[in-house]
Amino acid sequence: MTIVATPKATNANSYATLAEANAYHDTRLHNAEWSAASDADKEKALKMATRALDQIKWKGVTTTSTQVLKFPRAYLVDIHGNYEGSDTIPTRLVEATAELAWLLITKDSTRESGTKGIKSVGAGPVNVVFDKTDRARNIPDSVIDMVGHWIESRGTVRLARG
Repeated sequence: MTIVATPKATNANSYATLAEANAYHDTRLHNAEWSAASDADKEKALKMATRALDQIKWKGVTTTSTQVLKFPRAYLVDIHGNYEGSDTIPTRLVEATAELAWLLITKDSTRESGTKGIKSVGAGPVNVVFDKTDRARNIPDSVIDMVGHWIESRGTVRLARG
């Protein structure tokens, strides 16, 4: 059950230690679920959050071929245009991990939705209505917003006029 948040470790399983996550949550309002959770559940949530964050296609490259997690990374630029250290886990990622862990304690947002996200389909004239609330998001927008500047692709589609 031990958290291993050592950068580049071959057995790392979290981007945040329990102490770092607790310190982050000490600065938040409305996080009674985090405070009420056992340390064991907090550690499970931190590990689960890390696994979810590691599904993202990140900018930059891993710094060693033996590290098990996708961070630390080289060639990452922070929100101010400065290069991040390639030997550390960025503070914003530690905080995003803690935030996602709290959200996982309150509700498992990683579960797949039972439907395909279509609210209705018409026949003529053709009409398809997508239900955005019916789709499960693996990582909520509040977490993506914390680390979005490092994501390779955020699903933006550019339309060109012909």
